[in-house]
Amino acid sequence: MKKKVQLILKPTVGSFNIDGLDKIVIYAKQKHLTDVNFQPIYKWTKEAEEMFKVDKQKLSDTINKLVEMKNEGFPILNTVESIKDWRFHFDEVIPMQNSPCSVALRNLTILPDGDIYMCALGYPKIGNIKVDDIQLLWKSELTRKLRKSLVNCKKVCTETCVVKRNWKDYMYLFLRFVKG
Repeated sequence: MKKKVQLILKPTVGSFNIDGLDKIVIYAKQKHLTDVNFQPIYKWTKEAEEMFKVDKQKLSDTINKLVEMKNEGFPILNTVESIKDWRFHFDEVIPMQNSPCSVALRNLTILPDGDIYMCALGYPKIGNIKVDDIQLLWKSELTRKLRKSLVNCKKVCTETCVVKRNWKDYMYLFLRFVKG
């Protein structure tokens, strides 16, 4: 079809790589990849809890560097605001935001142990892939109730699937994907 393939790196951000994220962006630019889309780690497992313990100075330095790189045109898909929100994420502070969340209308998260959640920010497990039918879970009374509360959620979220973008961000995306 002679169409160019768009490649986006999606590294997890944690203590193991917090001071090397700029090198990932430089690599992506050198290799002409479309973008890098960083996802801060969540405390899903004991190992992830350890990786969640990020040195605050390294975090601050990395945030500043990535914001600077994004503003200089490096291939970073995250918005400046979402990168800055990493401070809240790693401090486990969830400030309020003004816009509604759409995760509950379209997402399910399945963890390595099979547990299923609609959201990672403190909402209850709705089932387990090993024993539950996803279609039944999606239509269950529990998920209907959760969906109502999640749509009205005002927490700042660092999940890359729900990043709020402004017109400048959308223009950036448009130009990045058109140029390839």
